[in-house]
Amino acid sequence: MSEQTTEKRLSPAGSPIIEIEGMHKWYGDFHVLSDINLQVQPQERIVVCGPSGSGKSTMIRCINRLEEHQRGRIVVDGTELTNDIKNIEKVRAEVGMVFQHFNLFPHLSILENLTLGPIWVRKTAKKEAEEAAMMYLEKVHIAEQAKKFPGQLSGGQQQRVAIARSLS
Repeated sequence: MSEQTTEKRLSPAGSPIIEIEGMHKWYGDFHVLSDINLQVQPQERIVVCGPSGSGKSTMIRCINRLEEHQRGRIVVDGTELTNDIKNIEKVRAEVGMVFQHFNLFPHLSILENLTLGPIWVRKTAKKEAEEAAMMYLEKVHIAEQAKKFPGQLSGGQQQRVAIARSLS
């Protein structure tokens, strides 16, 4: 992906890439997220930490609309997450997640795991998707594993593949 393409996707200068205002999430009577407020600027890195069960993963899943929040506002790269499926699809096409259990497709090679999303979601040409995938595999120091399958890799290697896939 070119620098120019990346720049076009970023929010205007000074605008947060992720903005959460007064977000609440319940599971039945359990109030898992209470009045969450957060702003993340483009290229800023943050850490969300807390004990098991404190809502970290739930918050991240709400940002990608894998979970629905009941109250508050979430804006990702200028797109507010409401029930509008087009907005949800727009955000999901640009937001990558690394799950705790990686969720790699065991029947696909490492390279195929990384190119599946860009080819199907963004309609990227296969050659371009493979070039980008190899670049990300190189960034996580695992490019030599591109033709292997997830079951042939260690847990740490699978985690790096999942990170590269998220970047792809």
